[in-house]
Amino acid sequence: METQKEYDMEPIIQRAADLGIMLECLHEVYGAEEAQLLSGKSLQSTMAYPFIKMIEAQCKSLPSKKLHQILWVIYRKEKKICFY
Repeated sequence: METQKEYDMEPIIQRAADLGIMLECLHEVYGAEEAQLLSGKSLQSTMAYPFIKMIEAQCKSLPSKKLHQILWVIYRKEKKICFY
């Protein structure tokens, strides 16, 4: 029999897993559309935008533009460190 505490944690765990999947997908999209994003193409016209909006829904304190700026910097730094 589940306790109330275990039941309350389930949605939190699910959201964390969903966020991880969204971040993985965004990483792949950043790789595929890197040239377009570097050229100054509007974020809204790329495949990265839907993932940014989904992540924004999970991280309500950050607007999509700021969220993209932060995640793009992380992606670029990671790319310089990893040689794959």
